[in-house]
Amino acid sequence: MFGLGALALTAGTAAAALCVNTLYTGPLARVLGGVDLALPVGIAVASAVYATLMRRSRDGLGMAQRAWAAARPSRSRGSDRGSAATTGAA
Repeated sequence: MFGLGALALTAGTAAAALCVNTLYTGPLARVLGGVDLALPVGIAVASAVYATLMRRSRDGLGMAQRAWAAARPSRSRGSDRGSAATTGAA
């Protein structure tokens, strides 16, 4: 899991470097006339890459949530714990 997050962060940082306009001006910032879009582009790219990697991962959050739900005891409204039907008492 840690590797997927680091990969998404690296992709977001690389995309942000193309759009930065501070001491260094990235190629996209230069084309856009000096507009610094590093923060929104970096966040969007990192988020999209992370979501895609987690969706495709076999150990992703979806499977963890399903495993947690399966291990959790069910809370049904008409629980018959301790009733005559489950204890065999007549």
